[in-house]
Amino acid sequence: MKVQLIPNAGHFENGDWLVVDDEGLFAPRPEFFSIKENVHPRLAGNALIIGSDDEGGDRSTATRAENLTVTFYAPRIEVVFI
Repeated sequence: MKVQLIPNAGHFENGDWLVVDDEGLFAPRPEFFSIKENVHPRLAGNALIIGSDDEGGDRSTATRAENLTVTFYAPRIEVVFI
């Protein structure tokens, strides 16, 4: 995954973290998505779920893709009248 910046976008109850390359906000036509199990309503860019143990080390994720409810939103269409 080619990314420029990966800020923390939230965490799940099981301790996993969601990070998103928010450079997606600067795309000519950003495409947004949301994950029902996460607190942020809409995100743009590449996303990654990582596992973290109690000491901040990495571990396998407890979150499984088949258990997530992901909604993709169509990009906004700009209408220009000439």
